[in-house]
Amino acid sequence: MKKVNRNILNAVLVGAGFLSSLLMINKNKVITKKQTIPAFFKGNAPYIFAHRGGMALRPEQTQLAFDYAKQLGVDGFETDVRLTKDQQLIVFMTQLLIERRTALEKLVPIH
Repeated sequence: MKKVNRNILNAVLVGAGFLSSLLMINKNKVITKKQTIPAFFKGNAPYIFAHRGGMALRPEQTQLAFDYAKQLGVDGFETDVRLTKDQQLIVFMTQLLIERRTALEKLVPIH
């Protein structure tokens, strides 16, 4: 008799676990809506980007480089923008490149 009661208890526990699992799955089911993402570019690929405004053509990350790249008809720019301590946005290379390509040795974000 003990064995029968134990089997019934096990069956009830397994059933309860299964049922609660089904309820949790249904409760947490995420319904996704189909979304359309508008095209970012209107032209045909490939897209040409000026890295840092046009490496080796003009001084990198400068207005001169960006203007020249625009004259060449690039589709966009890849550049680094940083926020300075006084909350100003600047176009900025990594510190390693600053030291290698300019006479600056100080960290730009400190200024």
